[in-house]
Amino acid sequence: MSHEEKLTSLTEEVTRKLSEFRSLGDTYESLCVLQRKKAEEFSPQHIKELLQIAASISDSECEACAEEFLAGKIDVQSFLNTYMAAKKLSTMRKAKEERLTSQLNSLEKHSLM
Repeated sequence: MSHEEKLTSLTEEVTRKLSEFRSLGDTYESLCVLQRKKAEEFSPQHIKELLQIAASISDSECEACAEEFLAGKIDVQSFLNTYMAAKKLSTMRKAKEERLTSQLNSLEKHSLM
């Protein structure tokens, strides 16, 4: 009898530990997936692509502003303010993208050696 009670309590403890182990394993797996997504999101290549897209959007805004001005929809001062802000943003994004590209190329050359 005394062994049966001890065996029952040990079985319950093992069951509890197994449940905890599975729960921790599931948590570990979900955190691994999250870590992989974040690693991809913050990879230099992905950031470079986002900078290219953002620069392209700024260029489109410049073109749209110029078209509105040429169509007579906005005055000169509004055109200059809007166009210059969009052009400045586009230029900054392109410069950042070029610097990142250069750093990535340099890093790639060094890793091949």
